[in-house]
Amino acid sequence: MIIFCILKSLNYNVFITTNNLDTFILTLNNNHENVNSLKIKKIIDLGYTDDFVYDIETEHGRFNAGIGEITVKNTDSVFINFKIADLKTGEKMTNHDALKKAMKTIEPEIVFHLAASGVNQSADIQTAININVIGTANLLQSLLGSKIEQFVHTGTCHEYGDNKGKINETTPIAPRSIYAGTKAASTAICLTYHYQYGFPITILRPFVAYGPFANIYTIISTVILNALRGENIPLSSGSQKRDFVYIGDVVDAYAKAAAKKANGEIINVGSGVEYSIKEVVTKTLDLMGTPVAPLFGALPDRKGEIWHLQADNSKAQKILCWKPKTSLAEGLKRTIKWFKANKHFYGDSAHE
Repeated sequence: MIIFCILKSLNYNVFITTNNLDTFILTLNNNHENVNSLKIKKIIDLGYTDDFVYDIETEHGRFNAGIGEITVKNTDSVFINFKIADLKTGEKMTNHDALKKAMKTIEPEIVFHLAASGVNQSADIQTAININVIGTANLLQSLLGSKIEQFVHTGTCHEYGDNKGKINETTPIAPRSIYAGTKAASTAICLTYHYQYGFPITILRPFVAYGPFANIYTIISTVILNALRGENIPLSSGSQKRDFVYIGDVVDAYAKAAAKKANGEIINVGSGVEYSIKEVVTKTLDLMGTPVAPLFGALPDRKGEIWHLQADNSKAQKILCWKPKTSLAEGLKRTIKWFKANKHFYGDSAHE
């Protein structure tokens, strides 16, 4: 899940990759609460190997968004849901010729690379390799010799594996899942392109993002949607500890990464505070009036579970002049409010 903000000051030709688990928000006023403040005027299929690239015109500018069949949920809002069947097989990201053609025509100055497979540990290894590793390499290769000024790559906190205490960017990686392993490989490829070709790239490693438009598989979304349905929530032990960072703060980190051009840097994007899953579930339900019960221990803990993830975000503060502004309590309130007002977005997954 990502909600993305392109600030007005970012006056560039922007290209974004995303996937079928992502919801992409274009909002130029940096107002994360008022996501309906802009209107889509026109969407043009640019004709690259069916559903490859779209030109999106809003009241405030034009953007190129890549890889997917766009479904506009509401013409009065600016959210665009990318539903890409082909991306699941890696056909789009592994098609180097199509990527090269698209990049040559679009000539992006800034690329935000968000497309990924296996975030929820559902991908087979070949699909994850095709999209996360080969797809990233193809995208970078297609941009060599172009007008690219900044490439912001999305890594993941899961590259670090299990670590007690705050994790900084020098912590050795120890991925424990197919997703984490392939994302670590994509990070290595990005750094190789930076050092070998001088490619202008910044790698962000978001910790556990939450907020509006989150997919149904994240823990906070699961809790809220079950509460809205009036269904008790089967959970594992809840002893796992995570660093939760509100999506509005993540958005700011991406925008600053594009503007600051911290080339060759890996930067954590996290709150710096660790909470147990049990604490977060309890806090969320308390804010909703505890309409259902959390059934801790009803599910087994995952094999290879990561028990601790806590960001040291001092590098982001120093290089990007970024630090999170939203507390967990405030972020949960905003998220619950948004879910209650937008249950229709999840179809049958939420009802009262």
